Amino acid sequence: LSLIDHAETRAAAIAERAGIGRATIYRRWSSKEDLFVDAIDQLTSASGMAIIADQSREMGTRDWLLAQARASMRSLSEPIVKNVLPPLLGELPRNPRLAKAWEERVVRPRQAALRQRLLAAIEDGTLKSTADPDLLADLLVAPFFFHVVSPFGHPPVTDSYPEKLVDVIWTGLAP
Repeated sequence: LSLIDHAETRAAAIAERAGIGRATIYRRWSSKEDLFVDAIDQLTSASGMAIIADQSREMGTRDWLLAQARASMRSLSEPIVKNVLPPLLGELPRNPRLAKAWEERVVRPRQAALRQRLLAAIEDGTLKSTADPDLLADLLVAPFFFHVVSPFGHPPVTDSYPEKLVDVIWTGLAP
């Protein structure tokens, strides 16, 4: 059964749980996909998956990498994220509209923010000039994502995991 078509995700069921009328949902969201993406976007932002702000670059690059890895771990360890993310990801190949919304509203903005900060670190020499900012952005999120999507048979993610991950990254990319 599709996540979008599941009885618990029908507009009437959502409206009832929220204590509002279906019309309120339809005024705010043009589709169920938009509603899902808004919910996931808010959930991931509220749980720390938002990119660590570093407007003034007061935080050193290694410290920023560690803060970002910790934020990824924290947000992807949230029980609701662990429950919602796997079925949502399973829905994406079947639902191009949801996949596009997920890409545009959740993935691309976060990748762009990570990439921008990493490019600045390459330009100022705090990361090697050969560093690939897109690959590095993946490395900061993917291990935690992997443990949520495929937790079976892997050791649990410990509090020291972000530090170990950044140590490996830093060893290869520090100037």
